[in-house]
Amino acid sequence: MDELAADSTFIGVDCQKACETNVTTHASPFKPVPEPVYRGSKTRHSRPPSVLGVPMNLVLCNCPPEASEKLAEKVVSLKLAACVNISQSVQSIYFWDGALCKEREQTLTIKVSQDATPALVEVLQRNHPFDVPEILVLNVDANRSYEPYVRWVESTCDASK
Repeated sequence: MDELAADSTFIGVDCQKACETNVTTHASPFKPVPEPVYRGSKTRHSRPPSVLGVPMNLVLCNCPPEASEKLAEKVVSLKLAACVNISQSVQSIYFWDGALCKEREQTLTIKVSQDATPALVEVLQRNHPFDVPEILVLNVDANRSYEPYVRWVESTCDASK
């Protein structure tokens, strides 16, 4: 056992007492670690890290250009999505039925509440022109996102559909 472990006093501090009171009584040579400032807040600790959890998701869905606007309007009008961004054309290269395919597609970036996500995925599956559509659900880190926007998405979507 080394001499530091054998003695509970280190650099003039009674370690046992400091741990019990959670107070350090000596000047540390290390700079203090700053408390986190959560995005969207003006002050430190304006909300604890777990307040929002994951109230929203982003869903990515590629589709043919002729289907993208119709699909986006459908999910927004059903209130399964708060907003859908339609990207301009992307080039997708993939294998399908053993052949290399190259297609122009558009990516839908869909903002949805966590509660409405299952219904949204179901509507996308039923209405997408592909047999196996790309539907990827990504969790949003709500604690690092702009809180008013996250709350707007959460309040705009209707999970009862």
